[in-house]
Amino acid sequence: MGRGYAAEVLGAVEAARKNWLESSANYERAIALFSADDSRYEVARTQMNYARALQAQGHAPDRVFSFVSLPRISR
Repeated sequence: MGRGYAAEVLGAVEAARKNWLESSANYERAIALFSADDSRYEVARTQMNYARALQAQGHAPDRVFSFVSLPRISR
């Protein structure tokens, strides 16, 4: 799960630097890693932070939802 946290932090850093391509790649990597661990809270938090980064990039709030993947997590 540590790699998921690292990828999420890198996503935030790249968003702050306005490096949108790397930011998106890191957020998507974090979501995939947390999903593989069935870490529901971490997936939801990362999706929220990713959505904020997309809004900062200029995507309309109603379109952001379609960019953020919604993985299925078994329970």
